[in-house]
Amino acid sequence: MNDLSATLAILSAMIAPAVLISACGSLIIATSQRLNRTIDRVRNISH
Repeated sequence: MNDLSATLAILSAMIAPAVLISACGSLIIATSQRLNRTIDRVRNISH
């Protein structure tokens, strides 16, 4: 049981940063898409 717990702890420590980096990337992409849409709308209004 102790070996299993240690293995799961190591796997969790390896997976957690990847999940957090992926979540941050998703937030950045969504934010940049919203910003691009806003800029497009402003450009359409100003013309």
